[in-house]
Amino acid sequence: MVKSKLTNNPVDHPSHYTTHPSGIEAIEVCGRMGFCTGNAFKYVFRFKNKWSPLEDLKKAIWYIDREAFQRGVSTKDKPTVSSRVLAAHWRVERVKTGELIDRIVGSRPGNAEKALFYIWLADNNSENGTFLLLARAHINKKILELKKVK
Repeated sequence: MVKSKLTNNPVDHPSHYTTHPSGIEAIEVCGRMGFCTGNAFKYVFRFKNKWSPLEDLKKAIWYIDREAFQRGVSTKDKPTVSSRVLAAHWRVERVKTGELIDRIVGSRPGNAEKALFYIWLADNNSENGTFLLLARAHINKKILELKKVK
């Protein structure tokens, strides 16, 4: 029998649920999201804290691809959106969420944090596949970063 790597209470409150620097648990955010976007968010949010970071990032992409398919969006397309539009979305989402996303992403977001932001935006903009494509692109960049480290 393989012993769980999870400490604390591995059913109700595993340690990887509470290790994000923001102090926020994934369920606080994912509970407000759709199934596929919520799962994608969860896998990116906690990718560093379990057995295989690469596997969790690949799972996030799977859920983004599934959401894109359900919306009729091709993941082969290139995302197109101006930085002004993204900045406007950033301000709006900070106000709507009581700065929840701002706490998670921080002031100097890397690729994983940017992916979380775009997953959040995709969930709140169901007609627009651009944010899914942006999230996917940033997750792929993070995967490349991790592969270079190995």
